[in-house]
Amino acid sequence: MNARKENVCTLVAILLTGAAHAGAGTWTSGAPLPSARQGAVAAAIGGRIYVVGGYDCRNHLNNLDIYDPETNTWESGPPMAQARYEAACGVIGGKLYVVGGMADYRSLSSLEIFDPETSTWTTGPAMPTARFSLSAAVIGNRLYVVGGLPDPTPVRYDVLEIFDPVENRWTTGPPMPSARAGLAAVAVGNRLYVIGGDRDDRNLNVVEVFDPETGEWTPGPPLPTARFALGATVVGGRLYALAGSCGPACMQLVEVLDPAPGTWATGASLPTGRTDAAVTTCGGRIYVIGGYAISGCMDTVEIFDPGTKQCGGDGK
Repeated sequence: MNARKENVCTLVAILLTGAAHAGAGTWTSGAPLPSARQGAVAAAIGGRIYVVGGYDCRNHLNNLDIYDPETNTWESGPPMAQARYEAACGVIGGKLYVVGGMADYRSLSSLEIFDPETSTWTTGPAMPTARFSLSAAVIGNRLYVVGGLPDPTPVRYDVLEIFDPVENRWTTGPPMPSARAGLAAVAVGNRLYVIGGDRDDRNLNVVEVFDPETGEWTPGPPLPTARFALGATVVGGRLYALAGSCGPACMQLVEVLDPAPGTWATGASLPTGRTDAAVTTCGGRIYVIGGYAISGCMDTVEIFDPGTKQCGGDGK
C-alpha cells in the first residue's frame, strides 16, 4: 500500500473511531427526584450532586435536594432564600453559586452561595442585569454568565457578566455576537462555549466561543440540530449537548462535539425525552435530572456512562 493510501486509511479509521466513541456508552436510571420539576439547575461538589430551584408545574421552587451517586439516594438541604426557575449556577472553591432566574413572573438578579461544609446559604452582590433562561460556566475561578431574557417578552440578551468571588464584584465582558435565551454554556479547557438557544421565535444552532485571555468571541462548529432549553456538559474533553426543544425529535437527542477537530457526532439517545432539564457531570458520568415532557413536569433521573474514567465539568 502506498503512503497516500495509508494516510487515507488512517484518517478513515480515526473518523470511525471518533464516531463510535460518540455513540458508545450506556444509559441507566437513578432514584427519582423527591419532587417533579423543570428548569432546575445542578452541579457536583465532592462527589454529590446539588439540585436547586425549578418549577413543579404549579409553583416556583427554592428547594435544595442532594443526590449521592454511591448510595443512589436523595436528601433535602436548606432552601434558598429566593425561589427561582431557569437560573444559572457554577462551582467555585467548593461552593455553589446560583444566580438569576425567575419567580412570580419577574426576572431576578440576586446571587446566593451555598457552602456544603457549613450547610448554609449566604447572599452575594446582585448581578447587574436581571434575567432568566440564562446559562453560566466557571473558568479560572470566575463565573461567566451569558444570555437570557428580562421577562416573558421577545427580548433576548447578548450580555456577558463575570463574577469574581475574590474581589466580590461583577464586571461586564464583551457581548455575545448572537443574543439568545434558552442556551447552554460550558467550559472546555479555558474557553467558554455557548450553544444553541432561541431568538425571534426561531431555534438556533449557533455555537460561539469566548476566550477570557484575549477577550474575543469566535464562531464555533454549528450545532447539527437547532434547539433551545437544552443542557450541556463536558466529559473526557468532549462537549455533550443533550435534549432540548424543537419538537419531539429533539427531546431525546444527544450530540457530541470533539473540540480539537471541531466535529459533531450523534451520541446515544436519552431513554426518556425531555426539555428544560438540569444537567451535570459527576465521577465521569452525565446526569440528566427532571425536565418537562408532554406529560408534564418530570422527576426521572437518567445517567450516562460514556466509558471514560475522566471527570468532566464541575464533577469531583
